[in-house]
Amino acid sequence: VVDSEETGKGILDHGQLKKRITIIPLNKIQSRQPSNAQMKNAQSISNGSAHLALQLVGYDKELHAAMQYVFGATFVCSDIESAQKLAYSAEVGYRCVTLEGNEYSPAGTMTGGSKGNLGQCLSNIQALNEKRSEVKQIQAEIEEIKKKTTRSYINQGPIHQNTSTIDCPANRIGTTPKQITEM
Repeated sequence: VVDSEETGKGILDHGQLKKRITIIPLNKIQSRQPSNAQMKNAQSISNGSAHLALQLVGYDKELHAAMQYVFGATFVCSDIESAQKLAYSAEVGYRCVTLEGNEYSPAGTMTGGSKGNLGQCLSNIQALNEKRSEVKQIQAEIEEIKKKTTRSYINQGPIHQNTSTIDCPANRIGTTPKQITEM
């Protein structure tokens, strides 16, 4: 990912590259993303098991255009049937990838078969997002407990101060036998 096509051209011309690379110039890329109607259709057709890949990955804001270009036109589906229905439907018609890594294109092509690491990667991304949600929920619970503790401490503060200054008869009783034996 580079800022402009000029930077990309410089890398290609003078970068002494040892292998082929793809350069994404942020000022030139144009991405495609499903409309709201297509998103609703995707949820309906897949019974809620399809998610736009762009929504499943985290990234810095300055990379939004590149991430939208790479992931904005792809759905991640939890099962093969949903992926096929979405990819081949006239109401959605976008590239779909299953959690196992099988890929279905609206043009009718299918890619899969080998158990490479793509499926594992997608499963890991989904698990990571679930864990992030759990962490956010736990953090919210911790904040609520902190607020309650602070309120409780504030309400009990004067009580603790007063009890530390009370003259306790038990302390005097404990010293009296000692004083008696010394006499």
